[in-house]
Amino acid sequence: MSSESQARFVAKCKCGAKLKVPVSAAGRKARCPKCENIFVIPAPKIKKPVEVEPIKDPFEDGTFGLEELAAMERSAPALEPSSRGVAKQPCPKCNTMLDGGVMLCVSCGYNRETGKTVKGARTKPSKIASLSKASGKFMLGTIFSGIAALVGASVWFGIAMAADYQIGWIAWGIGGLCGYGMLKGYGKANMRAGLVASGMSVFGIFLAKIALFVFIIQAVFTGNTNNVDLQRQFIAVQYTNEIFDERGIYDLKERERLWEETFPQGLKKAVAMNDDEIGKRTNRLRAEADNLTYMTEESFEDKQIRIMRHRVDIEAEALGLYWSNSRREFLLDNAYDEISKYSPQETESALSDIKNWQETHRWADASYVHHHLTNLCASTKISDKSAQEIAAGNEDWESNERQWKTFHGQCSQEIEKLSGEARIAQLRKIETDESFEYIPEMLAEHYSDLRAQQEGLSFTNEKRSTIYDEEFEKFSAMSHEELDKENKKYEGWNEGDMWHDAAYVYTTLIYDFVDEEVSSRREQHEDEEDYWSPSESEWQSIYADATKKVDDIPAHQYKTKIDEIRAARIEKYTLAWQQQDEELPSSEEVADFADDAFMLFTQSMWSPMDGLFLLLAVSSAYKIANGGGETD
Repeated sequence: MSSESQARFVAKCKCGAKLKVPVSAAGRKARCPKCENIFVIPAPKIKKPVEVEPIKDPFEDGTFGLEELAAMERSAPALEPSSRGVAKQPCPKCNTMLDGGVMLCVSCGYNRETGKTVKGARTKPSKIASLSKASGKFMLGTIFSGIAALVGASVWFGIAMAADYQIGWIAWGIGGLCGYGMLKGYGKANMRAGLVASGMSVFGIFLAKIALFVFIIQAVFTGNTNNVDLQRQFIAVQYTNEIFDERGIYDLKERERLWEETFPQGLKKAVAMNDDEIGKRTNRLRAEADNLTYMTEESFEDKQIRIMRHRVDIEAEALGLYWSNSRREFLLDNAYDEISKYSPQETESALSDIKNWQETHRWADASYVHHHLTNLCASTKISDKSAQEIAAGNEDWESNERQWKTFHGQCSQEIEKLSGEARIAQLRKIETDESFEYIPEMLAEHYSDLRAQQEGLSFTNEKRSTIYDEEFEKFSAMSHEELDKENKKYEGWNEGDMWHDAAYVYTTLIYDFVDEEVSSRREQHEDEEDYWSPSESEWQSIYADATKKVDDIPAHQYKTKIDEIRAARIEKYTLAWQQQDEELPSSEEVADFADDAFMLFTQSMWSPMDGLFLLLAVSSAYKIANGGGETD
């Protein structure tokens, strides 16, 4: 059966959305499910007559339609006045209040005219749900933009490492990635999204710059890089430190103060070297640094370095090179380049050859004897000259290569006049004298300490110096045979004979107790500016108390007590060192370091072009995140 309530036609909103409605809705108001605007449904274009049920005449039954009107009024729900002056009615399905003329509920899609729900109608969420959904998408966009910043920074760092050059255009790309990531995750384009994307682009660019900065600093100070420019900087730093060593400047603060004016000198030397020389020098210095060890057992790399230095010493002596001549470094580089390729078997064989050569074969090498004797002679003349200058009050006197060449030439002429046997005899004597040179000093220090300990002298007592002079004079007058005998006794003493000397054990325990008490009192004065030391009278008082404590201990427990005291001392100092390592720097030190690091970072990593690319990246990120996609 066809009727007006069943016939439908398509009504079109201004936004372009199409809505299928019954013919009877023509002229009434409806809310568009897409744009949510209320519009009047236009009348359909009728192509053919529409059958309409005849209108019942309310006067036929004599009630004039009053009974039906009363029934409709009783069954109708309570009405709510509309802000537009038209009574509101609740939706039969979801109870959302609707204007009286609205047929379609936009909350659930229910059509009051047909009693059916429109398929595909968009349900209007609550304000809280809408806000929650919008916040979630904004956070997703922020995350996507952050990931884009990390990816862009990683790509820039990788390309810079591979190309040995920072390509500024990549910064622009990082900005584009951040903007696209924000737009993709958020789904909308607005100012807030643009600002976040811009911030993420700045974050990504700074992250890449900081990563490159840290890598460069690490490479310059360790040489751990294959980049020849960074290796050159590393060599320049090494040369600068050598200059400080030559000048006798070892204080770190003083080096830091003079660094800016001294580094250009080291850099000048490094710039004069070609790339191959830089590479060899870097590899050798890195190998020497990596193989510094306090172990008694020599490592494989240590053995190769010993072979290398032996060879270079002979070559340098043959060339008559001064100890600071730069050619020594080139000889070391070339030797390392060859010897570092030795297998373990080749290394052991080379060491065996060196040992045999030093013991026997070198004396048959006339060229070696001549060159070595000449260098020893020149070194002696340099030492004598230095002693003369210092005695004359010129404490700042330093030898130089010109003086070395002069002395070397004089010595070479003197040695030329000697026969081969005379040269060997003189060289043997020099080496023997050198081997015994420091024995008198060592023995004098040992025996003077024993005497001072037996007398109970404090470490600041002037009598200690007098005792040392007496002992040194005695051992200096001894022959080599006598010194050798005394030296063997000293070696036996250190290997354990000391603990069989009852007098030594007794006084050693006294001094250990004294040291404990002095350390305890010193800790009480640690807040004072000057380093606290006991006066002579305080020392004697502490020594007397320590003697009483030792006298109360059985003699057979002396050694055990010494071991306990020294073990506790080692543990105490070890803990103190660990605490010192873990101690946080002061706020002033942190601030100074931050200032220096920031200045170095800005000076080395930023240029005017970098600033331009940063602006391009920020503007790109903002434009993409603010100017595309679905707007609010």
